[in-house]
Amino acid sequence: MTLTRLLLGLALTTSLVSAQGQLQSGQPQQAPEDEEYEEFVPEPVAPEHAFEVVVGGDGLHLGYRNGLARGRGYGGLDLFFGQDDDWIASGRLMRFGEPAAGEPFGLGVGLGLYAGSADEVNADFGAVTLIGACDYTFTLDYDLRLGLELAYAPDATSFSDAERVLDLLARAEIDLSAWATGFVGYRFTEVDIDDERDQELEQAAHLGVRLGL
Repeated sequence: MTLTRLLLGLALTTSLVSAQGQLQSGQPQQAPEDEEYEEFVPEPVAPEHAFEVVVGGDGLHLGYRNGLARGRGYGGLDLFFGQDDDWIASGRLMRFGEPAAGEPFGLGVGLGLYAGSADEVNADFGAVTLIGACDYTFTLDYDLRLGLELAYAPDATSFSDAERVLDLLARAEIDLSAWATGFVGYRFTEVDIDDERDQELEQAAHLGVRLGL
């Protein structure tokens, strides 16, 4: 009887140890305190193309750019249709520098090509412009970006009936997502025509959206 009880006790002990091991193996293992794990956060997918519509007090802008956010730079096209049958077609190539990761202040330079018509004086014009730009981004729930852009062509790079072209753009933009931006701003576009007074083709506030495609 003593031998039988001993064997039963040994079998019971073995069963309890085996059951406890199975329970422990089903529990999630804790990472060692001395090991560090980085949480994987996928990078947001940004659109490669964007379309822009701007409504202003002096006319309508339709634009395209190969990208939504500033990034390293972009190329863009813009068509302006004024209320007095004035029109301007422009293209630009912009490049931006970013001194450090997460730096809110950005500076950019670029080249622009302008062509258009001023109906009031029945004049056509063209120009190659130098462009300077700067912006500052406030990191909020929805990022707010304040930007200023100036395009200028002197007499040496102005053609047809133009002697000078000046295009000034100021904006406040809100990024609603990686694919949508809304903005308000002000634009001043002036062309100096040969033997005529300066033609202000646009001098008005505007409202617009930029949508990724």
